[in-house]
Amino acid sequence: MEIKELRAYVKSGEAYVDVTVGVLHLPPTLQVAVPGLDFESDYSESTLWDSLISLRKDLEDFGYILCCQGSRREVQPSGMQLDMGATRDAYVFKEGALELAQKNKVDILDPVPREQAATVAEQRETIRERWNTGHS
Repeated sequence: MEIKELRAYVKSGEAYVDVTVGVLHLPPTLQVAVPGLDFESDYSESTLWDSLISLRKDLEDFGYILCCQGSRREVQPSGMQLDMGATRDAYVFKEGALELAQKNKVDILDPVPREQAATVAEQRETIRERWNTGHS
């Protein structure tokens, strides 16, 4: 099992908690521990992306935003990536188009500065807006 060390910040403050994420690929599972919140859980959805979304929603219930590539407003996996279930790859969604280029690919569990992280709802709205801009 690979271990990733991430942080989750309070949405409008400086406070943060450390988040330890263990990654299992078959079945796609995230094993999560957040000692600062006395929280542990396993997320075993059909894809690692869906597991990450579930984790993010739970942290948002505590008032925190997880700071990883998969939490960026403009990051979304392609349909093919989702079909692969255990992949951690996703693409940076440029204005109006999902450019499927290697340079735009990110690991959803790599850390990012807190300024780049968004809530699940903010991310979905950004992706919807960018998709509609390119397809209207």
